[in-house]
Amino acid sequence: MSENLEDTRTDAAPAPEAPHSPAHAPRAPRRRRGLVAAGVIVAVLAVAGAGLWAWHETPAFCGAICHAPMDAYLDTYDNGTTDKFGNALDDTARTSMLSYAHKGYDHTTCLDCHVPVLDQQISEGMEWVSGTYAVIPRDDGMNYLRSRTLAELTEASGVDEEAFCLNESCHPATPDREALAKWTECFGSPYNPHLTRHGEVDCGTCHKGHSQSVNYCTECHPSAPVPEGWLTMAQAREMGIVE
Repeated sequence: MSENLEDTRTDAAPAPEAPHSPAHAPRAPRRRRGLVAAGVIVAVLAVAGAGLWAWHETPAFCGAICHAPMDAYLDTYDNGTTDKFGNALDDTARTSMLSYAHKGYDHTTCLDCHVPVLDQQISEGMEWVSGTYAVIPRDDGMNYLRSRTLAELTEASGVDEEAFCLNESCHPATPDREALAKWTECFGSPYNPHLTRHGEVDCGTCHKGHSQSVNYCTECHPSAPVPEGWLTMAQAREMGIVE
């Protein structure tokens, strides 16, 4: 009989294992889903950020975000039919407006000349949000900003005002004043605008970014030659370009 009992114990089925309690259930699938979701979010943000940064470097961004003062400037770049003051420009006149002319040369954008500096961008952004920036209204409802000198435009970036235009990246043939004066000898010595007989004149005095350019020499020399599409000082004063 003892042998039968031993056989019975030997042949008995093993006791079933206790089922896993919910508290100890495996969570690996849930963790994987969380990681996948996080990865998708990061990828979407990265693509959106890259797109925003690329848009930020285009003239359209300036007009879309800061439209109140920038629409007039965007027009000078996109089509050149008017200057920032609202003066109508024909095909010849617009070629002397640097924003339009440089776009045609090598598709230069706003940020190629207006170098972004973080402190300045933050300051301008706060002024835009608060509405404390000063604009001058036009008759058609658009606004424009006071014209600034090269010294003012380059103050934040620390770029030398001469180097704003005279540099090897923009004008490799005329990297300094001496080379520039040599380049424009064709005007004749009495009227070469780049000789410094009257001291160094700010480039922006003649070369205008968002309006027709002006021959400053005509203020004292009415017979000084005026390049095609440019204005004399008297004409520029009548159009409100200079005071």
